[in-house]
Amino acid sequence: MDIKYLSSHVDHASLPAINAEVAFIGRSNVGKSSLINVILGKKICFTSKKPGKTVCINIFCDDYRKYGFIDLPGYGFAKTPIELQQKWTKLIPEYLINRLNLKMIFVLIDVRIGFSPLDFDAINLMLKSGRPISLVFTKIDKLNKNDLQLAKEKIIKEININHYHNLYFISNKHPIESDIPALKKKINMLLGK
Repeated sequence: MDIKYLSSHVDHASLPAINAEVAFIGRSNVGKSSLINVILGKKICFTSKKPGKTVCINIFCDDYRKYGFIDLPGYGFAKTPIELQQKWTKLIPEYLINRLNLKMIFVLIDVRIGFSPLDFDAINLMLKSGRPISLVFTKIDKLNKNDLQLAKEKIIKEININHYHNLYFISNKHPIESDIPALKKKINMLLGK
C-alpha cells in the first residue's frame, strides 16, 4: 500500500470519502502516530514526546482513496485548551456516526497504566455507535515478563471480552516480538488487501 498524508480536519463535513478505512484513537501520548508509522513501514505521521500534538483528524490514504488510515485526536491531555476539548467531544462522535466505510476502530491503551475512566467513556461511545472495536495495548517493552502477564490478567478481568474483535499487545520499538504482525494482517484483511 502506497499510503501518504492527505489532509487534516477539524470538522466532519470536510472529510474526504475513502473506500475502506481503519481509525486509531486513545489517550494523548499512547503511541497512535508511532503505530501507524510502524504498520506502514515509514515515517508518515508526526510523533512527539509531548502529549496532545494530534489535534485534528489526520487522513492518510493511497492516491485513489481506496485505503485509509485515520489518526484521531488523543483524549485526556490536561493542558489542552477547553475550547479544543469541546471540539473533540463533538468531532469524534460525528466521525463515528457518519463514516460509512469505517471498518475498525483500534483503541490504544498504555499497558502500564491500564484503563482510565476516559478510556471507558471513549469505548462506551464507540460501542453505542455500533462500530467494531479492537483493543491495542501499547508499550509492552516497558514491562518485564511477569509484570506483563499480570497486566494482561488484570485487563481480561476488567472488560467483557465479547465486545471486542481482537486484543493486541504491541511494542513499536520491537514490532516483530509483539502482536504487530497479527495487527498488520488484520488491517490488510479489513481493507481488502
